[in-house]
Amino acid sequence: MSVIANTIVVSNMAGIGQIEVLRKRFVRIHISAEVYEEIRAGLDEGYALVG
Repeated sequence: MSVIANTIVVSNMAGIGQIEVLRKRFVRIHISAEVYEEIRAGLDEGYALVG
């Protein structure tokens, strides 16, 4: 199954160290270019995707 995720879903799951839940649950996770840019900006600021 595939899912479309927004920034809130990705950042909240990463924030609680559960990003792996998304990877295990969904074969593909689609995000828009804008969501990608928001996540990239956070990583550039020093935030990490935990999981």
